[in-house]
Amino acid sequence: MAAQAAPPPKDVTINEVASVLKSGFFFVTGSSSADGYPIIFSLDGVQPEPSEELQRNALIYIASLPTRPLKEIVLLQPAGFFQKRYSLSETGKLQNEFPDFQTIALDDTESLIQRYGAESICEQLGGSVISCVDSFIQQRMSIDSLETNCLDLEEREVKTNLSDEITNIKSQGEVVLQCFRAAENSLSANQQMLHIQEVQKLSNRLDDLENAITDYWDKEERKLQEFMKLREFHDEFKVVS
Repeated sequence: MAAQAAPPPKDVTINEVASVLKSGFFFVTGSSSADGYPIIFSLDGVQPEPSEELQRNALIYIASLPTRPLKEIVLLQPAGFFQKRYSLSETGKLQNEFPDFQTIALDDTESLIQRYGAESICEQLGGSVISCVDSFIQQRMSIDSLETNCLDLEEREVKTNLSDEITNIKSQGEVVLQCFRAAENSLSANQQMLHIQEVQKLSNRLDDLENAITDYWDKEERKLQEFMKLREFHDEFKVVS
């Protein structure tokens, strides 16, 4: 029996959508709307434009990140192109993944800053939020790798000797945290905090797994001790008889 039920793996990986993020089609900064939901920015005019499948996969991946549900996609482009760009959502093709999200179209960066404030907008769009896409992708790759390793261990039997592997993955997590903290000026403070919290949660899951393994073997040892005592009593009884 596995130590605990593991969450399902992501359907889309960062490797599959890295090209979309690098193109500047979507910006993920860790910014939130007034009610605390994540804001995703999209920039018109990116060439070549990602395919609808890549756009969809990018949104699925972004929505899978451990924040509050995706509610707003801010589309920066001339208003006349709005229906064309997001006909995908209008026809309901994304409703299963994003039943509540809305797309907000704005004509220029001034409108963007006026609506959300410079402190919520990345530097690439005229705001003050630091957002290095390469750092974001590298950190997501590190987190996804740790999570994959963690899931692999969680799906094994607790009676398996996993101590060395758990120790190795914990060490990997510590190195990742050190790298994240050293790169604190490459992402917004909020995004950096979210990434650090994810690694810490993975470390906690490894602690839980380690405790489950320890508990299992403690119980097995007690069973063995009880058996040995019973065997000893049985042998003594035979001698007396």
